[in-house]
Amino acid sequence: MGAEKVLYFLPAALAKAPLKQSPMELGTYLESREIGAENLTMNTPTREEFEARLEAVEARMDKRLTEISGKINEFIARLDQREIGNDLLKAEREKALDARDQKLELIATQAKDAAERAAGAAEKAAGLRASFWASAIVTVLAVFAIAAGMYIGMKQSDESLIQATLSVFQAGQNTPPPKK
Repeated sequence: MGAEKVLYFLPAALAKAPLKQSPMELGTYLESREIGAENLTMNTPTREEFEARLEAVEARMDKRLTEISGKINEFIARLDQREIGNDLLKAEREKALDARDQKLELIATQAKDAAERAAGAAEKAAGLRASFWASAIVTVLAVFAIAAGMYIGMKQSDESLIQATLSVFQAGQNTPPPKK
């Protein structure tokens, strides 16, 4: 029975004991450390001591639970603040995206208007190109008409001069020479 008590208290008692000792030397070591038999016996705790220990354990557990609950609540509060911050960032990002979308829509409408104006200018340019070519053709025809008119006019003038010269010559042949 005494050995069981020693073995029960052996780990706590041997904390500072030399490691390599026989059981007999261990007993003398324990006696030399002034650990008496009264300290080696285990007393049965009373109901009050047991309840006091349970209450102490329960109080420690309640304290730990309260601390953990506080930490969890603090963590949840930080998460809520982070979520509020994220919501604000999301709202600002949405505003920035809306502003960018509005600018892009404005640019798109301006580009569309510019394209429509360019198409109208191209149609006018096509009409202008046709007018240019028409006026160039008319100018060339006018130059040819003037040249043809000059040629015909010169030819008639030459012919009339030639006819006038021939008629004067023939008239001179038919007329007697002047008397002297």
